[in-house]
Amino acid sequence: MNHFTIARKIFNMRYIIAGSLFIVTADHAWAGLDCTAPVAPSFFDTKPTKPIKPFCLNEISNTHTCDEMTVSQYNLDIDTYNSRLSVYQDAARIYIYELNEYIKKAKEFARCEADSL
Repeated sequence: MNHFTIARKIFNMRYIIAGSLFIVTADHAWAGLDCTAPVAPSFFDTKPTKPIKPFCLNEISNTHTCDEMTVSQYNLDIDTYNSRLSVYQDAARIYIYELNEYIKKAKEFARCEADSL
């Protein structure tokens, strides 16, 4: 073997040793990692209540004896309810997304805790 071949092997060995130290160090860093428990999301929105049907509305016969003002007010109440329900549904969808993210983080936390043992 000439000096050039020996120098190249020593040079390559330094990379192998440095890479091995990095892996060992990274492994110990992971094991010593402070595992932080995720915080569960909260949901405080309340589902809107349906408007009360006017007494003059007969659902069985699908007729009414309501005056125009009562019908207009009931239609306005229905529109308001639908609008609030849409906002509530959006908030519920966001909450479900946050819950799914929480579950992922909880799994990561459990894995971290198990690896640190």
